[in-house]
Amino acid sequence: MNRTQSVELTTSQNNALQEFRGIVKEFLPEEYRDNDAFLLRWLVAREFNLEKAGLMLKNYMEWKEVNMMDKILDWCPPDEMRQVCPFQVIDCDFEGRPVLIFPWGRWKPEIFTDKFVNIYQKYMDYMINSVIAHIKPPATQFVIVGDSDGFTYGHMKYIKALEVNIEAVKSFEAHYPELLHSAIVINCPRAFTLLYSMLKPLMSRRTKSKIRMFGSDEAKWKEYFAERIPQNVLPVNYRVNAIPDEL
Repeated sequence: MNRTQSVELTTSQNNALQEFRGIVKEFLPEEYRDNDAFLLRWLVAREFNLEKAGLMLKNYMEWKEVNMMDKILDWCPPDEMRQVCPFQVIDCDFEGRPVLIFPWGRWKPEIFTDKFVNIYQKYMDYMINSVIAHIKPPATQFVIVGDSDGFTYGHMKYIKALEVNIEAVKSFEAHYPELLHSAIVINCPRAFTLLYSMLKPLMSRRTKSKIRMFGSDEAKWKEYFAERIPQNVLPVNYRVNAIPDEL
């Protein structure tokens, strides 16, 4: 029995889904073929163009095998990388979606020496798969909270950091379509506008439509959080009524 999809389909889209299931059977294991929500991710990402969706999915399956994504969470990132590039996953927003929080503005761009450049994409896959592991039906997507506090124009001088993050955006678009429900970026300084202008052309129209950006007025983004994420699961400094002694 196919798993129930959360998307309301038109008759033509449902017919496309069934046809797509037959197209990908040559390379897709049965456990994936029988998962409507999984198949729909690729169809929606390619606006139900069967040929483009099939190619995207085939490329993903090949990438998944080569990079051993089934075992990515068995990997233990270096302690130093965990310390300078922290993140956390919380359960869940009011719709049951897990939330990935990462204060990327405080990540240290100077760590992108040869030592860490080579594993940065693996770390990003580790981070994304950590939140994916928390998705429980009927939820099929996750939420990202990116905290830009600490990001300055000085970060832009680290070319290696820019390069690896550009590649990370490309990888996210190619390998994780329609897993993102929304991205909430807070504490965005002026410098972020420059960075976003570089990354925006790499994003699909659908991804860009899911991004909501806030400046440093915490009252605005805290209210936005409060409407979407239970206060008791948020980090204390993101809550509307945080007690000063808790901060």
